[in-house]
Amino acid sequence: MDFLVVSDSKLKIMMSREDMKKYEIDGDNIDYDDPKVRRSFWRILDAAREACGFEASGDKVLIQFYPSKEGSEIFVTKLGLISSGAERTIVKSSKVAMLTTKRSIYKFSSFSSLVIAAKIISRGEYEGQPRAYFDERGFYYLIADERRGYNERASDISAISEYGGQIPENLASYISEHSNEIKFDVLKQL
Repeated sequence: MDFLVVSDSKLKIMMSREDMKKYEIDGDNIDYDDPKVRRSFWRILDAAREACGFEASGDKVLIQFYPSKEGSEIFVTKLGLISSGAERTIVKSSKVAMLTTKRSIYKFSSFSSLVIAAKIISRGEYEGQPRAYFDERGFYYLIADERRGYNERASDISAISEYGGQIPENLASYISEHSNEIKFDVLKQL
């Protein structure tokens, strides 16, 4: 798989037939409403971030997919803030997928509530990389990015609201800078 960063908001991905098999993408019958297809695109975007630094999470992302004899070409465009009318027009194309990321932050008053939330996330189909923190006041935080396709309902991550309260997503930077991180993999095993 080759990546070409066209600009800060645009990326071209060239995939061979082997790459398409690896990421489970069928170029002839691609269904953008299929969660498995959307997860494959997110995995490709994760590979792009690691290979060339193109960061797509946190933005609405337009995916344009074009199969070829050798594999496929994918064009990724970060859309930023667009109007809902423009979004509906874009999504009507059969060669286009719209992916979004929603950041959720939960605050817990006890460590045990944080552990329960970590287990809820771990047993579901959540594929992001959640981060957990604690601060000197005795609060615990969980920051999770929910990856979704256009018009997809909220994921099961919202089930953790029974154990902690959701707080504004703009506090993510403050929490990560002023709190101590807890390894999420350790929480899942407790």
